[in-house]
Amino acid sequence: MKANVIIPVWNGSSVISNCLQALYSYSGEKLFEVICGNNVSSDDSSAQIESAFPKVRTIHMPINLGFAGGANKGIDAAQGDVFFY
Repeated sequence: MKANVIIPVWNGSSVISNCLQALYSYSGEKLFEVICGNNVSSDDSSAQIESAFPKVRTIHMPINLGFAGGANKGIDAAQGDVFFY
């Protein structure tokens, strides 16, 4: 089983690094992929993700799709078997 974690992000620069650090610290070997769906953030959250967590795949939305829309786009792009968001 391959697990994907999908995280919709909108102006999350104050929390995203801690979130991803905890995810990688406590996840097991079944974690296959982490996808962050950037909902047109105006802060540097995407830059933080891309520089500190190069294994994370970032999808840039053309408009803010909200939590559900960001999660759905992440699921569409995911390649694993199980999805968590």
